[in-house]
Amino acid sequence: MHRFCVLVLLGLIACTPESDTSASFEKGPLTECLVQSGDVTTACVRDYVAAEECRAVGDAGCDTLDSILSSARSQNLETCTDEQVFTLGYFGGSEDFANKSVEACSRFGGAFVEIGLSNEAGAMTDAGRACQSGVAIALGELRDAVIRAVGPDCTVLDFDRGACDRARRHDAIANAETRARSSIVRECGADFDSLRLASLGASLEERVQSLVGVVANRSRNLAIFAYPPNNIGPTAEFGPFPIGIRTYDAIDESRLNVNGNGPRPVTFDVYYPSTAAAIEGIPQEIVSVLGIEILPTPSFRDVETADGVFPMVLFSHGFEGIRFQSFFHVAHLASHGFIVVSPDHHGNTIPDGLADVVDPATAVNRAFDMKFLMDRILNPATDSGAEFAASIDAERIGMSGHSYGGYEAFILTGGEVRGSSLDETTVTLGTFTDLRIKAILPMAPRTMRRVDAVTLGDSYFQTVTVPALVIGSELDMTDPFFVDAMRAFDNLPIGAQFVGLAEVLDGGHNTFTDLCELESDVLDIVGGADEGCMPRHLPWKHAHDLINYLALNFFDGVLNGNGEALERLSPEIVGELEDLRFWRK
Repeated sequence: MHRFCVLVLLGLIACTPESDTSASFEKGPLTECLVQSGDVTTACVRDYVAAEECRAVGDAGCDTLDSILSSARSQNLETCTDEQVFTLGYFGGSEDFANKSVEACSRFGGAFVEIGLSNEAGAMTDAGRACQSGVAIALGELRDAVIRAVGPDCTVLDFDRGACDRARRHDAIANAETRARSSIVRECGADFDSLRLASLGASLEERVQSLVGVVANRSRNLAIFAYPPNNIGPTAEFGPFPIGIRTYDAIDESRLNVNGNGPRPVTFDVYYPSTAAAIEGIPQEIVSVLGIEILPTPSFRDVETADGVFPMVLFSHGFEGIRFQSFFHVAHLASHGFIVVSPDHHGNTIPDGLADVVDPATAVNRAFDMKFLMDRILNPATDSGAEFAASIDAERIGMSGHSYGGYEAFILTGGEVRGSSLDETTVTLGTFTDLRIKAILPMAPRTMRRVDAVTLGDSYFQTVTVPALVIGSELDMTDPFFVDAMRAFDNLPIGAQFVGLAEVLDGGHNTFTDLCELESDVLDIVGGADEGCMPRHLPWKHAHDLINYLALNFFDGVLNGNGEALERLSPEIVGELEDLRFWRK
């Protein structure tokens, strides 16, 4: 086993053993790709932290971050084929995979430096520098131990042959935390506080444990990113149908546009099951915004629809979102035999916001957009209806929505919408109930007053009697879990075929979108990374697997009458899925 050396603030070289994460597994090339790419990404983070610690002591011979990131990118380009990285969930091939690994290295490396490296170097005493040296060694060993326990010793084993020993993993992490805590307290004593590291607690031991706990959490998230589990089962993976996509530019003549000088536009995408023969020779769709290509997708434009009659799910995007903001979710349903219809809500999209096109009555208009879509696509006399009406079972319609879209799911299936507005006055928006919608899946739903919406009072949810699965996120700062998602669930009536609530642990508000798929320069412009794409968040690809598992089994169970799907949503089975909390009524 070779060693790597970390320069610390003391100005000395502290050497710790580099963990040997490579191993031989039974599954062959795909497992080898997973292991090698994970090793490259985690080694990149280790080198990134070492270089920053080196620079902190003024050493001129430190590796540059650019060279570390460039080397990691080159190595990851060579580890996996396009087909392999697609299986791991990266739609843009090896280059997309390598770029995301490098971005993760930068994010996680920067986070570890910020957490464990004091910014008090100029005023630090000899004792403080010795303490910082001890902290750097202890946290580095902790990071490596957690990554090993979670990645190669668990998620890779699960991926390869379902052999992870969770109890052993838990003990390994707990022991690593104990070693780190004891080492830091022994090395630093009262000098620990001179480092001014972000840690909370009344006693020294509690403050050190706070620091150790944060590093262990970030290390676990890094391991999940670097060695993605892919271990939830077939309903979390893409289904048997290739995904077709068609886009329609419809006009609702009954309503005015935001400027009041013409009818309201309702552009919408339809995602649908296709066939292998239909997509042969057709390039994959690349999503564009304002003419800029931003996201490759495993869908194929304007190909034939598979034979059969399918259930339909409507999707409503978040406030100032866009119709394809949650491609992972709508495409997953389509690949398993659902037709999914997702509109842009005029006056409330990302491009509209950039152009200062704002709908002053967006809550009401968004609800009528969804009604309009159903009227249109179920009518064979329209362009979309001519293509899809015969393929849709009008008795099996569900609705999903993110954030403000979750609000719309509630108001389309409940009673009169009346509540307090932003100025604390009581406002009646109206009644929007549409009996065609037989089940709803609100994700990170907005239920409190925002913009022109009104707060949905506790009693309102008693009027929502269709099957419902509400999903929220633990770290959601936009629509907090307890205020919005759990409050809705607590007040939904008992009696529907299914009433459930799930919480994605360490998830953010944008965990339910594909925002984190964007390249860093685009993400910086769009914003929102602090609500799902940071090292404190559960890596989005794993979170998407969990969400897809819940969504598919819910809609398959309540719309298709699949008892096995509903069984997969029993508390006993969902309780075995890590990174989720789950409740059923």
